[in-house]
Amino acid sequence: MGPSTTPNVWRRASKGGTFYVQLGKRQASLRTKDRRLALRRAAELAQGGDPFRDDDAASVRRVVDDYLEACERGSALRRKVRSSTLRVYNLVLHRFVGWLERRDRTRLEELTTPDVAGYLDDVEGLPATHNTHRSIISAFFSWAIRAELWDRINPIVKTQARSARHDDNYEPERARYFSPEEMTQILDALAERRLDPIWRVVELAVWLCRFTGSRIGEVTALRYEDFLWDASPPLLDAVMPKTKRRKQVELPPELVDRYRDAWRGRTSLVLVPPESWASRPDLVAQRLSERFGRLLKAIGLKARWVSTHTLRHTFASEAILAGVPIDVVSQWLGHRHIQTTHSYYSHLVPRSARQVTRSWWGPAGRGAQNG
Repeated sequence: MGPSTTPNVWRRASKGGTFYVQLGKRQASLRTKDRRLALRRAAELAQGGDPFRDDDAASVRRVVDDYLEACERGSALRRKVRSSTLRVYNLVLHRFVGWLERRDRTRLEELTTPDVAGYLDDVEGLPATHNTHRSIISAFFSWAIRAELWDRINPIVKTQARSARHDDNYEPERARYFSPEEMTQILDALAERRLDPIWRVVELAVWLCRFTGSRIGEVTALRYEDFLWDASPPLLDAVMPKTKRRKQVELPPELVDRYRDAWRGRTSLVLVPPESWASRPDLVAQRLSERFGRLLKAIGLKARWVSTHTLRHTFASEAILAGVPIDVVSQWLGHRHIQTTHSYYSHLVPRSARQVTRSWWGPAGRGAQNG
């Protein structure tokens, strides 16, 4: 078969759905049930190569890349995932691969359950973070089994999910937030850059994250009609794209005074990305986060734990310190479960009734603003 010949590839149902290729008068198994991987192997065979030369000891990195490609484009063995989900898969799986490579575990056939369990033991943070890594790695091995790249049981089956309720030594990660002085420094720095159209978009995104407790991805989806200026008090009333839940947040005077007259009666998206970003609307949130990181570095506030999500933590932390009940804050943040809110902010819950009188948005307090 010449190098330019396109091989004939088909799935053989009698062999459990494994793909085969026609090579002249001979039929050969491609040893996979994944169409994209089968086409790649068939093309290499057509060019005189041997796609199976390292098949029995395929590198973990190569198989992970095949899996991420299947997640990005979709296949018969793996449905397509959203770009935001794919970024998390990329981060977790390549961190997993790097951890294995530092221990000279580069071949898929060499991996054992203790290897996978060892990686999970090294994952720091909340139990939810550990369990996210665990579920992503489990999905990877499940795909590898269906694609006939892994011939053992899923190693995740023999590992245990973490639960704060059953771990006596577990201490919840405390959400970090900006101090009032740091927030003033950030907003002043943004005001100085307002002449640049890109920085104007960043400034608006920061205001919305800070004063509504929204995630950066949620802010990029907000529309003018999501703001109910005529309500008493004015509200943000929107369905959040991540959770698909509607949340209502009372708007603080700073946001009302700044934007009510300019936004009233308008339609379309609030956050219009610059023309230079228009070609990749799915990356707007990421680019806003990168710009925010550059700003923090320029004013000396950049740290590993700081991001646009810190603005959301600042909103929630100040609300709780002002005495707002944690179940109300949970609703404002759009959390599905109040336990999530408790895991981040329970250490801030006021211990005495006197703390409930603390001011939040100004000297008169939020209650005074409500009349």
